[in-house]
Amino acid sequence: MNATVATALRPGPAAALGASPNAVRFVRSFSILSFAYPLLWLVGLGGFYWVLVGVLAFLYLIRRGPVAAALPAIGVLGALVFSLPIGVLAFGLDFGRVASLGGNLLVWLSIAALITVSQEIDLDVLLRRIVLVIGTAQGAVVTAAIVAYPSSLPIPLLQGIAGRLPSGLGAFAQNRLYSIDWLGEATFRSAGMMAQPTWAGVFGAVTCIVAVSLLTERGWWRVLAVAGVAAGTLSVVLSLSRSTQLALGAAVLIGILVMVGARNRMAFYTLAIVAAIGAVIVVLLFNEQILEMVKEINGQREGSLETRSDIYARTWELVRQLPVPILGYGIKPQEEGLVASVATHSAYLGILFRAGILGAIALFWLLINALVRSLRSWDGYAVAIAVLVLIWCTLEDFDPGHLLPLAVVLVYARTWGSRPRPVGGSR
Repeated sequence: MNATVATALRPGPAAALGASPNAVRFVRSFSILSFAYPLLWLVGLGGFYWVLVGVLAFLYLIRRGPVAAALPAIGVLGALVFSLPIGVLAFGLDFGRVASLGGNLLVWLSIAALITVSQEIDLDVLLRRIVLVIGTAQGAVVTAAIVAYPSSLPIPLLQGIAGRLPSGLGAFAQNRLYSIDWLGEATFRSAGMMAQPTWAGVFGAVTCIVAVSLLTERGWWRVLAVAGVAAGTLSVVLSLSRSTQLALGAAVLIGILVMVGARNRMAFYTLAIVAAIGAVIVVLLFNEQILEMVKEINGQREGSLETRSDIYARTWELVRQLPVPILGYGIKPQEEGLVASVATHSAYLGILFRAGILGAIALFWLLINALVRSLRSWDGYAVAIAVLVLIWCTLEDFDPGHLLPLAVVLVYARTWGSRPRPVGGSR
């Protein structure tokens, strides 16, 4: 691991004279903490990851200040903070919800710090290896849980007190490695090391993309990359998340298309036009069959569409009650009759509810800018990750404590200067 950190500590595009000691300290600490995430989870402290990274990020940013590309993350953070009084007045003071907001703020602070330091220090290789190690470890413990079933593995070690921890932290201390869930019928599902199956699935999807990009590595990293493809695929499959699976499929196709374009622009434009025309023809000719397929899929997951629709409808109703929705409510209330809190199951609608129009614009700016940068660099892997996140956030949450934000930082780290990156880890 020390060699990996040392390899990553090379100057970024804004550090012609070398990285600052402040940046080096932050990256070293972040690296050790991130590679240790599987151990944190094994103990039952996985939910504290962003708390610890957030403290490091704060110490780094008060000495450095954010770069321009990190301002959208700061914008979301600021909008959430200024929205909190509105939420307290509307729903009352709930210390649990305020604590949950604090966790969200640390995620956004960490994103801003990591994007900023990636301009001083090239984090591309380091972040990909971090994702690979965590994603492979997740697949390994899930595989062990499958082998041990119906017995349950005694991990995380603190699972016995998970119910006494705040909900956001306690969720990461539960053992949901391989268990029976109900999605129209009894079926096996896994939350891996990410507290929720959908979160484990999207991190597995990122692991797959990253692992393929590292297959040209040498030695044990290549072996781990092969294992990472298998581990990531297992996480995606056992998440049983349609949004994750569809987002990954679209991301891979678009990423491959961009890789073709990086070598041959004419082939790229030809394939893009053919794909667009083909998609239109398929929709026109088979629209009824497509609708039936969607209904059939939802029938297998009884309640999925209905419960989401109830959450979206109530969330939008409360947004409309804001006199001037420049800011939002800051916190997410839990209401009877809904299977999850208001403002969940969509990062975009959720941020609009919690941080208002200012926060929503900042989130779009952050994610769209990541996609634009990756397209300009003709980096197929970065494009695939950016597309995956953009689609997935339509139906899921971005900042509740899972590790998907690392993928967004990775896109920024790979695209400083909008220049193509080599496929492998070494440069």
